[in-house]
Amino acid sequence: ATARNHQGAVTTLMYSCDPLFSVGTSGGLLFTGSADRTIKVWDIWGDQQQEETCVQTLVGHGATVTAMVDSGYGSIITCACDCTFRIWQPLAGREMLLHAFFSCTQTVSLAPSGSESWANSMALMGSGINQQWSLYVGDAVGHISVFQHRNGTSEGSAAAPPPDMKDLVLHQAWTHLHSLGVTALELVIEHNFLISLSFDCTCAVIDASTGTPFLKVENPRHVRYTGVVWDSHQDQLILCDHAGYFQAWNTFTEHVIASRQVVTPMDVHSPAVVRGGAHARAAALLPAVTNLTWLYPGTLICLRPQQGSMQQWKVSSNSHGCFAPVAAEKQPPWASQ
Repeated sequence: ATARNHQGAVTTLMYSCDPLFSVGTSGGLLFTGSADRTIKVWDIWGDQQQEETCVQTLVGHGATVTAMVDSGYGSIITCACDCTFRIWQPLAGREMLLHAFFSCTQTVSLAPSGSESWANSMALMGSGINQQWSLYVGDAVGHISVFQHRNGTSEGSAAAPPPDMKDLVLHQAWTHLHSLGVTALELVIEHNFLISLSFDCTCAVIDASTGTPFLKVENPRHVRYTGVVWDSHQDQLILCDHAGYFQAWNTFTEHVIASRQVVTPMDVHSPAVVRGGAHARAAALLPAVTNLTWLYPGTLICLRPQQGSMQQWKVSSNSHGCFAPVAAEKQPPWASQ
């Protein structure tokens, strides 16, 4: 799908099945953040004949939106290059409408690791009832900061408001993991580890409690990893990179299960790109594939920035065919190959 309503590059992607968000839909909602400083909310399960599925635009950030997380409390948290975090919640009293209508309920400035850099990525642990609430933030200088609620726990039901972000305090700062900015974070709660990607072309698998890395993957193609998800059904780490490759890793045996180039990147020096002028050259410099996120078990979606589209992929445990594109006739209107 082309996110037609965005006026800049799509920088972050999140899919949520929170029932508080899906008032009139049969599935969840897709959220996209962009360099145009907005977040778009998409009903991808609505009218299959309707080309435009954007149901709301969230405005408030003063710079590129870099990351989003689902709080688990009926809200989402976003961060941007303006060094702010925002909490967005559906307005009450609108239950009869087809879609939830989001409003910013809190804006907080947090300095990751005590520096003046902005947050590039986030991961949240402890959403739910009486859980330790920890927010992991990867910043533009390569540090990962762990913020915790001042009271240590967050009480209330899963539908209650999230802990007041103004009460977050810096608990730990890990400055030894990456030499360049952190671009993505993924929590694997069942194994208590955190996965981080960086502009230094590495992926680190870290103990989520201590920050101790136990696996460091350097991309053999010397390009940065652009997306990461954990496959809990197959217990494997899935990565994508700037050159259009998908990789599946077994983090326990520390070896690659499968690797496949799913998208061929544009050649900036090709005649077609040269003839296309400045716009085509700028597109050729974008990653071939990025921003992995699960749509439902066994199926993920990714962005293809050079084509301005999204695509669905099936994931299996078969090492000879671990990644398979969803057939064109089974793609919904918002996805294209």
